[in-house]
Amino acid sequence: MLIVLNAVNLPVEFIGLILPVDWLLDRFRTTVNVFGDAVGAAVVDRTM
Repeated sequence: MLIVLNAVNLPVEFIGLILPVDWLLDRFRTTVNVFGDAVGAAVVDRTM
């Protein structure tokens, strides 16, 4: 994250604002990923 902040010329202090939001978004991304994997496994199970 520090590299990205430096690349877009934002102060490194913004990481304190980004981390809580990223924490929540990561939970949503993980949920969608696990659900997709479960659906894929169910489809394969039904077709095999």
